[in-house]
Amino acid sequence: MATTNTNSNLDTNAYISKEWNGGYKLEVDLSTQFDVKQWGLNFKLPQSSKIRAAYGVELTDNGNGSYTIKGQGKYADLEPGEQTKAIFIIDTTEQNATVPQFIALDTPNSSKTNTSESPINTTATIVEDWNGGYKLEVDLSSKFDVQDWSLNFKLPSSSKIRGAYGIDLTENGKNNYTISGQGNYADLEPGEQTKAIFIIDESGQAKVPQFIAPASNGTSTSTSTSTSNKTSEPPQINT
Repeated sequence: MATTNTNSNLDTNAYISKEWNGGYKLEVDLSTQFDVKQWGLNFKLPQSSKIRAAYGVELTDNGNGSYTIKGQGKYADLEPGEQTKAIFIIDTTEQNATVPQFIALDTPNSSKTNTSESPINTTATIVEDWNGGYKLEVDLSSKFDVQDWSLNFKLPSSSKIRGAYGIDLTENGKNNYTISGQGNYADLEPGEQTKAIFIIDESGQAKVPQFIAPASNGTSTSTSTSTSNKTSEPPQINT
């Protein structure tokens, strides 16, 4: 259950690590491939949700469910490969806990070396979650004319893809995977969309991966959301 941050030199992996009646615990792993000074991220929660406590970051409540987080202490600046974690305790009256999207602040002291335009946009969503696995759907679209596109991603060691639909899947070892367009969707025209569906066996916490384009394709813009529609059995997929 995670979101990955867009339009940022920070990579975020946010997931619900614990859920109870009236609230949940949200953890956010933050890392970067760049030298980032005085980083900050904005995010928004539903009006029915309220952050009771935050750990590992400086939190600013901007009102109307909008928040800003910044690095705390020695993590106010991040070097390439450095990681930190934010933890939130959130009270909510929503039936489904919300994992927000994190959007970077415009920080003049941040440096990002990869400025190439992203050819592929991805929105990944956990649409069903059951004991021992989950269903992940990934909506893919392009702003450009993209030939023979592909995206790389990685799952935790506790995860195993049981089925993949709508794309060609290559397992590269050590839970690294590559997806590429299938049939008529091997190439994407501007505005064209397709969907990938994964059935994933999971012995730990369900997570949405970050999708990254190979160097030949540029970088992908990845947005992930999560809903917690818990069932006891995996869904049936019609192919």
